[in-house]
Amino acid sequence: MKYFNYIEKDTLENIFYKKPQEFDKNSDKDILKYALGAFLYVPANKYNQIYKSVLNQEKEPKPLAICLEDAIGEFGEKEAIESLELVLDDLSKQVFCKLDKLPLIFIRVKDIDQLKRIKNILIKNKEFITGIIIPKANGVLLKAFVEILHNFGLDNLYILPIIESSKFIYKEIKEEYFREMYSSILSHKERVLGIRIGLTDVLGMYGIRRKREFCIYDNLIATSFIEDVINYLNRDELDIPISAGVSELFNMDDKKIRELYIKEMAMF
Repeated sequence: MKYFNYIEKDTLENIFYKKPQEFDKNSDKDILKYALGAFLYVPANKYNQIYKSVLNQEKEPKPLAICLEDAIGEFGEKEAIESLELVLDDLSKQVFCKLDKLPLIFIRVKDIDQLKRIKNILIKNKEFITGIIIPKANGVLLKAFVEILHNFGLDNLYILPIIESSKFIYKEIKEEYFREMYSSILSHKERVLGIRIGLTDVLGMYGIRRKREFCIYDNLIATSFIEDVINYLNRDELDIPISAGVSELFNMDDKKIRELYIKEMAMF
């Protein structure tokens, strides 16, 4: 998949056996689901950062997640929704119309009530938005999101559930919740673009913050949780990619972090 448009043709031919292919939000799902890569998360109240991220997509990772959840602060929802509406309106008038291929833009919402509050924004910008990210997802929540988006006339939007709640960790209940999630994904697999693992939240439940000298897979809680997600949801009948946990220490200029990052990619 072609992520960076500024690399010269000769350089591409020297690096890759098969040159990366173009993609955008309108690509076939079977291609798009493997093209997501790492997301750039930006709080919805950061108008300038969102605008510049889209404007400079030549050098930016294509998937952009505009966050209306924890990144906006406890009392920042009203401002964030107003900012989201404004930036999407400005982008549609000034930027999207000039792009040959649209970037992948996802909206990360807090809950069902918030999804309903941004109904008009989603409908107005449905041609520019790729999908909705569901934090702390479970089977019931995923089904509800699908039904609400259908009622909004937004069957074109994909869904990305993030599995990161205690319900999928505690031994006495996790099997029930994984079965429920499996069933919901199977019923709506055409709408689910990928399954994300929320390692930061999972480790936070135990008061753990990863240190720069350790690989995330050195942590027994993280590896056990990842093993469960793969065991329950990496099934042929679902055929949906499962992502690794995000790296909070991404810095390619730091040799130690770069080596750990490469190690994690190899291990997942």
